[in-house]
Amino acid sequence: MRFMILVLCGIGYLTAWVTHPAGGLTFHAFDLAEWASLHPLVRAESPALLTTLLLRLPLVVISILFALSAHRERRWRIWCWAAAFATALGLLPPFDFVTQLSNGNYQQQFGLALIAAAALALSLTGRLKHAYPILSAAVALIGLISGLVGFARALDLLRAFDVAASPGVGVFVTNIGLVLFALTLTPRQTVTFEGAGQPKATT
Repeated sequence: MRFMILVLCGIGYLTAWVTHPAGGLTFHAFDLAEWASLHPLVRAESPALLTTLLLRLPLVVISILFALSAHRERRWRIWCWAAAFATALGLLPPFDFVTQLSNGNYQQQFGLALIAAAALALSLTGRLKHAYPILSAAVALIGLISGLVGFARALDLLRAFDVAASPGVGVFVTNIGLVLFALTLTPRQTVTFEGAGQPKATT
């Protein structure tokens, strides 16, 4: 179930977060982050490219959650690792990075890809498995908050150009998916019977 929820999050991330009658001004989250990275105000932010970072973090979060979910989703374990690997690759900057090492936008992409790759490596080794539920909950919360804040900031930038942009379905799908994923991490209670039929709640 968690695998399918994360697939839904990924689909939402690549579905329009901002819509406009002009197709060129309709962006999914990744394109919106790239557009924001070109804005002078975003480049002047402290830290630089903060809005772009906030918009990219949900994809990093999705990649990390795929990796951490592999040990709980035995049926989908290989698919979880494959999806984590694919999303980490998607975060990498273009090949121009090797000739533009000082490019802050490319540096950010590379750093985020390394974080996603580190989570995948951790999952493959199976270390610290007992901490995966708490870590997953914290990561999901980061993805939810960063996506919403980044979206609001980018929408303000678009409207500053008098672009009548509207929220797209993707922002809702991604963030609802993250909430649903977090809910799957809550302990489940089961009822067993002891002695003379007295129920006992266990987690």
